[in-house]
Amino acid sequence: MKKKPVSLWFLLPVIMLFMVAACDKDDDEKEQNSDYSEELTKIVSAKFLDNAKALGFSIHKGNNPPDVTGEWKIDPIVAKDGVARVSNAVLSVLSQDGTSIQLMNKYPAYGDPVLKQFIMGSGNNFTIVHHYRIWGQGAVYNAPYVLLLSGTREGAAIKNLKMANISLPYDWPGGHDGLEHSDGGVIEIYSDGDGTSEKL
Repeated sequence: MKKKPVSLWFLLPVIMLFMVAACDKDDDEKEQNSDYSEELTKIVSAKFLDNAKALGFSIHKGNNPPDVTGEWKIDPIVAKDGVARVSNAVLSVLSQDGTSIQLMNKYPAYGDPVLKQFIMGSGNNFTIVHHYRIWGQGAVYNAPYVLLLSGTREGAAIKNLKMANISLPYDWPGGHDGLEHSDGGVIEIYSDGDGTSEKL
């Protein structure tokens, strides 16, 4: 019997257990000479991004990414230690228009936790940015994260798809000591185990 693919977004809590172009030429040159776009560093600090790169993750810049609309099989999702965490997962890209992108959202019971989604890149290389929140069980705060997905579009497949899930800083008034605080910066790296994510 053929297995039914499982959406990657639905599996994110399980996995976590284990400017647009500038207004003038000067701004364009500044962004071209920087490691990361301003739009990205408004969400996650350059320090956290540098740490992700040090762990082997690639971040692709540019405003002309390849089209990655569709469903892409990731089987299995492998952690940096080489252990398979999830099998038969699917990255679902519902729509894409330039750098605007809409991914499958699988948290209807908790409202819409997606804060921002966009895609960067040029040629066949891309990085998807998925800024979202996970609700604490029995609490009213939201813990923020950014999930980055980088790869290379080659025909009917994405090659070398990697994922970096990064926790972001937050303060929550109402924790056990009156204020719950996190500095963020916890990074987990995952990849498609066989290096090829085929289009379904």
